[in-house]
Amino acid sequence: MTVAGNDAAGDWPVGGGETGAMLRRGAWAGTPLGETCHWPQPLRTAVEICLSSAFPCFVAWGRELAQVYNDAAIPLVDGRHPAVFGRPLGDAWPEDWPVPRPLVEGVLQHGETVSRGDLGGPSGERRFALSCNPLRDASGAVAGVFATMVETVWPGRAEEARGAFLLDLADRLRPLAEPDAIRATGAEALRRHLGLASAGYNLLGPGEEEAGAPDGAGVPPWTDRPLRLGEIDAAAAAALRGEGDVFFEGNGAPAGAAVPLHAAGRLVAWFRAAGPGPRPWPEHERQLVREVAERIWDAAERARAEAEAREGRRRLRSLVEGIPELVWRALDSGEWTWCSPQWTTYTGQPEAEARGYGWLDTVHPEDREAAVAAWRKSRTAGEFRVDFRILHAEDGEYRWFQTRATPVRDERGAVLEWLGASTEVDELRRMAQHQRLLLAELQHRVRNTLSVIRSIIRRTVLASESLDDLAMHLDGRIDAFSRVQAAVTRNPERGIDLAQLVADELLAYSAREGKQVRIGGPAVALRPKAAETMALAIHELATNAVKFGALSTPQGRVEVEWRTDLSEAPRLLFDWRESGVTEPVRESERRGFGTELFDRTLPYELSAEVEHHLAPDGLRCTISLPLTERVVKEETLRELGLAPRPA
Repeated sequence: MTVAGNDAAGDWPVGGGETGAMLRRGAWAGTPLGETCHWPQPLRTAVEICLSSAFPCFVAWGRELAQVYNDAAIPLVDGRHPAVFGRPLGDAWPEDWPVPRPLVEGVLQHGETVSRGDLGGPSGERRFALSCNPLRDASGAVAGVFATMVETVWPGRAEEARGAFLLDLADRLRPLAEPDAIRATGAEALRRHLGLASAGYNLLGPGEEEAGAPDGAGVPPWTDRPLRLGEIDAAAAAALRGEGDVFFEGNGAPAGAAVPLHAAGRLVAWFRAAGPGPRPWPEHERQLVREVAERIWDAAERARAEAEAREGRRRLRSLVEGIPELVWRALDSGEWTWCSPQWTTYTGQPEAEARGYGWLDTVHPEDREAAVAAWRKSRTAGEFRVDFRILHAEDGEYRWFQTRATPVRDERGAVLEWLGASTEVDELRRMAQHQRLLLAELQHRVRNTLSVIRSIIRRTVLASESLDDLAMHLDGRIDAFSRVQAAVTRNPERGIDLAQLVADELLAYSAREGKQVRIGGPAVALRPKAAETMALAIHELATNAVKFGALSTPQGRVEVEWRTDLSEAPRLLFDWRESGVTEPVRESERRGFGTELFDRTLPYELSAEVEHHLAPDGLRCTISLPLTERVVKEETLRELGLAPRPA
């Protein structure tokens, strides 16, 4: 019976396109279904699901099996729409009813879902799979049938459609670099291709290996939200863990599918797909879901690995370009394949010119053979170790570098390449050389110091008349000597200032400049050896002045002056003059330490000329020293306008 139009439209159902509008405005009182406002809730729910489905769906209800279908089914009615809308199935499909009738009667009798594939469409060219599901009334009795038709294709066309889809999928994924975008785009493409309600991936976190929920308590694995393995049905969880697929065609509920993805023997994710309602899963679709799920996953994993590799290379480049070392890569033969920007900055050699054996052009000619020989040894030694000089482009000088390299090997132990770095050690080598010189100088000075102290002790013993005299003179002379050594230790390169040397010796006897003492002369830096001898001489003069001369009486004075004579043989003239001595002591005929020092040591050690005598009011002493590098530092000679000359 044809449903007549009625302008008094209701508000149910909402939406549904053309067929939904027909339900709202139709006069159903004269049909087997009656007015829509009196339809039982199970029927109304089934109709709402039918109208919202993207696949051709039919609802047949009651003893007459009056049918309602959705807009997707209109093309299958083959010109009989809308006349057959609301009519019993047998009346609406008199020619075709013998084919689906056994399926529908089986559902009504047994209350179970029945399906069949490869049903012909109206044109004979299209093929469909039919799934019939029972609809129950409020009492639980089977009151109708919910039928879904899904188009299928012949094997040849299926393969053609599969190939076309996979090509289109590859084009969609090719420009994508983010794993999440690849998974989302691929899943959406498959959803559209198969007419699904949802599709995507469910990712598991590390260590998420708990069992599934108890039977009946879990949700389907194709539920459209992030799931933990413990939330889904236990049977489905066990299947996914065992690398088994889960395909559900629906039994009054939406169909779904889940395809597991494993890595290192562990379930890491599954692909989920859900239909808008019940639907069959033909074998070619199952294969396509499996293949696409794995393809998309592999593409996302490759993108992730490439992203990590790019990030690793970026960090490595930042590290390599940020360190001061010159980093490079080479073949087993010693031919370079790459060098860091620091190499070009330091040597001025572009990377392209450094490749091969071009890097040897920046090595000092005298060191190239050693570098090549080190490469020959590296093949058996398993490491490259050599020091050579590299040209510094900025100043055109060669500087020492410590160069080391280690091989990169494959799984079988074969050398793939060498990674090396050259570290500048020029300053370290200079410091080491300087340290060796200082050590040699220290050893020399220690030997000289011990020699001088032995000489002081021996001469003081010979010149002393008593133990008290020995102790007094020995203590003073060693103190004078130690003051010079302390000055040398503070700054061995500067030399000893003559004015400070004189002041220190006089200060040791509490003789301060301006009261009884006057000191004056140009700046002169003595060599350590000359300072040691002069310190002993000044000590002897000061000791004599305190005991017998100008510093033994309040009215006495000591004037110490030095000057330079820059004649043909430049000399330094050191004068010691005492005054204010009323009763000068006569010179002793006994040769003591001081006499030995002035008459022999000074002439022998410093090529000095010494004159000393007792004037009526005190001692006069003049020491004439040659202005040579043996006596004074080079800086003093330059300040005096004299070219440094040896003794």
